[in-house]
Amino acid sequence: MNEVREKGADIVILITHLGESDDEDNGYATNKLVSRVRGIDAVIDGHSHATYSNRLVDPDGREIVTAQTGEKLAEIGRMDIAADGTITSQLIDRVPEPEGLPYLTVARRNGEVCVDPDMNRLIQKKILEYTPVIDRKIGEVAFDLLYCSEVGIDFGRSEETGLANLLSDAYRSVGGADLSLVIAGTVRNEIQQGNITYRDILNILPYSNDLLRRKLKGQDILDALEWGARILPEGSSSLMQGSGLAYKVDLSRPGAAVADPSNSFDHIEGEYRVYDVRINGEPLDPDRIYTCVLDNFVAEGGDGFTMLVNDDSIYTGTTNTDVLADFIEHNLNGVIPDNYRNPAGRLLIVK
Repeated sequence: MNEVREKGADIVILITHLGESDDEDNGYATNKLVSRVRGIDAVIDGHSHATYSNRLVDPDGREIVTAQTGEKLAEIGRMDIAADGTITSQLIDRVPEPEGLPYLTVARRNGEVCVDPDMNRLIQKKILEYTPVIDRKIGEVAFDLLYCSEVGIDFGRSEETGLANLLSDAYRSVGGADLSLVIAGTVRNEIQQGNITYRDILNILPYSNDLLRRKLKGQDILDALEWGARILPEGSSSLMQGSGLAYKVDLSRPGAAVADPSNSFDHIEGEYRVYDVRINGEPLDPDRIYTCVLDNFVAEGGDGFTMLVNDDSIYTGTTNTDVLADFIEHNLNGVIPDNYRNPAGRLLIVK
């Protein structure tokens, strides 16, 4: 904070993706950050999908406005800085008309918003440039590949799905791998019956992560599966699905994966709830080295998968979006087969 103020900043607003937490072991929540760091004036937060405007106390006893606006653009957050430096925040239902500036009113979602005319022209120009690319047909499907229920419950975070199987098979098609691993949080949309365009792929995989091949010890794969299944039956973005992989989870066992203070994997304690793990039909060997395709987010320890981090990797030179599009268009000849309609027994939850 001292550095940015020395460079001329009068106000320091952090844009974070941490969320607030009362968990004593979670040292990286926004409320913990504000309580330990001097020089912050306000925080625009994310991650926990909550809706709030709080005042947290920093080490100097100053009240720091911390705001978050939920998810899926259901709310709009407004933060005002007064002439005396006082900061306030509120939720509003539409983008307000700017005072003394030209603007256009355009339809967005279920309402109208005010936009800058020059920026709107630039955006529309870019949309026209990329429309032929993203609306190009790459395949078709005779059924819906769903990822969540009508009320927004994400199936893939608590059970096997055909869509995750399709994606993991696409990962593994990069070649030369025993298996692939995909976490539930990777999938963010669905494929509906009919034609499939590249726009659909971008909606499913909005982060467009790089793919790499990494050599992993069987024990680390087992620990990763246990970490991903640790809070089942509650849904988790960390739940693992894969290609060349099948395993079971016993919900009668509490789970053996223990987190460190940063909420990342630390160690195993007790009996695994994950069992009967098979790689290409053979029992997983904890001492064997397997070649796995995964995305860079997980490979770098994202979602707490520290056991998967090592330097024995080869980047494939492509992204998960392009791999999925290529898999549908070329490996499947543009038609998603019926075997992806339902789960295939790769992940069995035993209650």
